[in-house]
Amino acid sequence: MSKPLLLVLDVQREFIRPDGKYRIESIGPSLKNCRTMLDFARENEWEIVHMRHENPKAQQTEFFAEGSEWVTPIEGFEPLDNEPAFTKQDFSSFTDDDFSQFMKQHKQSEIYVIGYNLRLCCMRTIKDASKEGFTIHFIADASRATKMEDSSEQTTYEAFLGHIKNIENVTITDTEQTINQFQANADQAEARSPSMRMF
Repeated sequence: MSKPLLLVLDVQREFIRPDGKYRIESIGPSLKNCRTMLDFARENEWEIVHMRHENPKAQQTEFFAEGSEWVTPIEGFEPLDNEPAFTKQDFSSFTDDDFSQFMKQHKQSEIYVIGYNLRLCCMRTIKDASKEGFTIHFIADASRATKMEDSSEQTTYEAFLGHIKNIENVTITDTEQTINQFQANADQAEARSPSMRMF
């Protein structure tokens, strides 16, 4: 059975940049849940892949400028040496050829998505993953959205979460539910194993 795969999507400092265009004021609780999921995935030896967004045409003072401090991971989310990391220049992670090739090797894995920005990169990546035939679990409390004009962050988040719910092959879940379900499945598998039935 293939390992679950956790996609850590654009957990970058741009989203906590003071006075930044893409700053998410309500990011705190979702970041905590991102951290919980990353720690859990590492403890249980999931496949973990990191993606970050960069704009090579932007000046250093602009948003997501390639090589700037704001495209680096938020503290605590740096990839480990054994965790593949990719860079994209468009909303969907699948626009990066190296990432797409990597994912073709994990067609049998169920994909768990955490990170930002829900209304752009998360949604576009999930749409493309669905088109490629992946089974996707979007951990909704480990993500937030930048607000749209004349709309709050919460209203924007809820609106685009509604769009994601309608994408084929996608399950909306949360951090606690994901962890509990994985542990329950692991307990069931252990109970069914021949070595356990000997006792």
